[in-house]
Amino acid sequence: MIDLSEVVDQLAGTSDYASVINTAFDSQRYHLDNEESFDDVQWVSIAYGRADDGANQVKYYDIASTGLDSTYCGGGVFWSGGRDYKNAITSELYMTTSGYLWDKTGDSKYLTALQDSTFSGGLLLVMSLM
Repeated sequence: MIDLSEVVDQLAGTSDYASVINTAFDSQRYHLDNEESFDDVQWVSIAYGRADDGANQVKYYDIASTGLDSTYCGGGVFWSGGRDYKNAITSELYMTTSGYLWDKTGDSKYLTALQDSTFSGGLLLVMSLM
């Protein structure tokens, strides 16, 4: 079986993507750092995690965490800092990033966040991880 990540590394000539990610996201830094889109910061968190840049992975996860809410629409994460809209993708991304960080670090705070972030559509996913 071919490992796609190895093929990409060979084509790129590197397996260190942190500088590529930094370059790609620099023009969006204000947008990302100021709660303008909680789903975008989670994609960034995932990208930094894939690049083994734990500090930035956690930084953007923490920004997304500020959008977590248990009351409005039955739970989940707001789409943006405006806190007036939620969607499944943003909430599911939060569950995913919480799970990634729990798996990577073993820190129970990420498991707790995963459990606390459940909304009716995400409950089965969390139960399958336990």
